[in-house]
Amino acid sequence: MARLNGKELPPTAMDTIKEIAQEERTTRKGKDYSYIDIFRTKATAQLTLIVAFKWVVLSMVFYGLSFAVSSFAGDLYLNMFLMSVVELPAYLLSFLFIDRIGRRWTCLGFLIITALVSFACVGLHLEAPEDLRDKLISACCLIAKLSVAACWSASQTWVTESYPTVIRSLGYGFANTSSRVGAIIAPFVINLDDMPLFTFILMGSLTLVSMVITCFIPETRNKVMAETVRAQTVEAGGSEQVFRSENEKNGREPKDSKGHNSGHDLDFTSQKLPNLVAGFTDSTPLSWDHNDNPENGIANNGYTEKYETHRF
Repeated sequence: MARLNGKELPPTAMDTIKEIAQEERTTRKGKDYSYIDIFRTKATAQLTLIVAFKWVVLSMVFYGLSFAVSSFAGDLYLNMFLMSVVELPAYLLSFLFIDRIGRRWTCLGFLIITALVSFACVGLHLEAPEDLRDKLISACCLIAKLSVAACWSASQTWVTESYPTVIRSLGYGFANTSSRVGAIIAPFVINLDDMPLFTFILMGSLTLVSMVITCFIPETRNKVMAETVRAQTVEAGGSEQVFRSENEKNGREPKDSKGHNSGHDLDFTSQKLPNLVAGFTDSTPLSWDHNDNPENGIANNGYTEKYETHRF
């Protein structure tokens, strides 16, 4: 990195990195996170509940339409092929859009398409001529399957980026488990033979609800992922002091002799990492200000400490 920036690497750089790594291993030792932690703060609890509901809906529609392929008009084997191959353009579209318009707008766009197509099927079932009705409904179901697959693909990237590193696998695992609930109930609520109107109204209504709650998930495009739950709480506008008190009660935060949070408990969020890199690449002393300075510090009860790059 220093070579690419045309800077001279400080002689103590490697020693500093090793020291930081050792401190991280020391401070993180014994911190075992569980599924309780994805509900511990308001930000993570809200994210978890929204994602769980959304993935139940996506899974229900995705698998429900796949199971209902025998109800489509035309050749059964051709319909099965089309219902499977339609996922390829879905994943391609998701790949193209998530980095151009963002995760949120990609999901919202495909959810809107799914809702419109679902309600269009209601109108077709009631008003379309019989000789065209089944074919048009089958085509709309293919579009709905494509849209849901694309939305789900984008959501998988979005969810993994939304959780902080320490509970990322737990958050994704909970969402994935929730989606299996949707797959289980899909055959019972997506029934195009016996209750087509109920099926399409349910699909459209649930996707509309998913659209609304999706707006409450923060966009992660071009943003550095949070490392800790505390960092995510602060970025979401929550109270760091309240969360620190909760962690103190659970013994999760290391303390110094004065009861302060240890300066060695490094928190590499988007605000701190650029300063660390700058210290290594510019060969200038790096200061860490603990007086709630958003540019180069960590809130630490009003006391200030200054460290050069070789003194972490």
